[in-house]
Amino acid sequence: MKKRNVRSKSSKDVFFKKAQLKTVEAIAKSFSNRNEKIGNKKKILNLHSELRREWRVLVDLKIEEKNYERMLITGGSEFEPKSSTIKLYLVSLVVYLHEFKHVLQFFYPEYRALKDPEEDAFAWALAVIKQGLPRYYELVKKNGFFARFIAERYRYEVDEEA
Repeated sequence: MKKRNVRSKSSKDVFFKKAQLKTVEAIAKSFSNRNEKIGNKKKILNLHSELRREWRVLVDLKIEEKNYERMLITGGSEFEPKSSTIKLYLVSLVVYLHEFKHVLQFFYPEYRALKDPEEDAFAWALAVIKQGLPRYYELVKKNGFFARFIAERYRYEVDEEA
């Protein structure tokens, strides 16, 4: 019985590491300069399709940019577990990844580094951005929390030197 638990934990760890790596690769691919003709909304929708498949979660994404009231109430987004839907009121990579981490917390409660779910989601979003888009990460870090509003106006770049 103990061997089975160890093996299943080990296989979950491998799954999480592989999915995390694929997340970083998908972010770098989706938001590289080569895709600059595609708007951020389309990039996030494409990224969502890849992450759903990689993490094996059935969750919808609805982008409601004109819902200013909900944007102010929620801070730009929310994940509704009942309907298994991420709702974005602000088209932002940081905001989207934050909500996607809430999805992972819901489907994989053991895949959590911090006790506070909000801190965990924000830390994860920044960690995968740091790995996949180092130059964008520096902009986010420099401008702090409000960078999600500012940085979306800049072109995303992938650091080729890393």
